[in-house]
Amino acid sequence: MSPDYLYLIVGLIFVTVIGFDIYNWSRGHSFVAPEVRIKRLWSKLNYSVLILGVTALVTAILLNVNVLSYRRPMAYALVKTITLKDFRGFKMPNETLDGGNEFAFITTSIEWDREGDQVVVNALFHPSRSYVYNNRTGDGFLLQHELYHFHVTEYFARLCRQELSGRSTPPASAEIAAIIKKNRLQERRVQYRYDDEAYHGVILQKQKQWEQKVDSLLSSVKAFENPKVGYN
Repeated sequence: MSPDYLYLIVGLIFVTVIGFDIYNWSRGHSFVAPEVRIKRLWSKLNYSVLILGVTALVTAILLNVNVLSYRRPMAYALVKTITLKDFRGFKMPNETLDGGNEFAFITTSIEWDREGDQVVVNALFHPSRSYVYNNRTGDGFLLQHELYHFHVTEYFARLCRQELSGRSTPPASAEIAAIIKKNRLQERRVQYRYDDEAYHGVILQKQKQWEQKVDSLLSSVKAFENPKVGYN
C-alpha cells in the first residue's frame, strides 16, 4: 500500500463519517427542537473528529515506520547483505528530489546497551524507516550511495567505542549517552556534507572520493569494529 492510498483512505473515512452525520441530521423529525438537533450534530461531529484524529495518527505512524511490512533493525555486520528490497518504508506522497525520483533514503542510528560488564554500541540500519523514491529503481549506484551513509554511521559508532574503551570500569549511563549524542551530532554534519558534495550519488567523481575517504576513516579505527567494549 503506497502512502498516496493511505492519505486517500483518511480522506474517504472523514468524508464518509461527516457526510453520514449531516445526512442523518438533515432527515431529523420536525418535532425535534432545532437546538436539540444542533446539539446532536455537534456531538456526532466530535466523534467524527476523534475518528479522523486516530486515523491520521495511524497514517503518520505508517509513514514513519512501515509496520505493515516491518523488519527489525539490522546491525552493521550485515551491511553486505542489504539490497534496495530491504528499504521497506513509505515515502511521502509525490515526494521528489529536484523533480527526480531515482533516489532513496536510508535511516541509520547509533544505539547502545549493556551486557554484563560490557557496553555494546551498534550502528543500525532501519529497513522499515528507509525507502526508495521509485520502487522500480534497481540502480546499484543508488544502493552504493545509501550504504555509504551506513558506513559513515559505523565510523562514528567506532569513535564512540574508542572513547568508551581503555577504562578499568564501565562508565555511567549518563556519560555513555553524552558520548553517543556528541558523535551522533558530528555524524549528521558529515552525512549532510556527503549528500551535498556527491549530490546524493549523482556526481560520480565526488561519490568515489567520498567512498575512499570513508573507507580510510573506517580503517583508521578498525581496532574498534567489535560492537562490544569490555572492561577489566
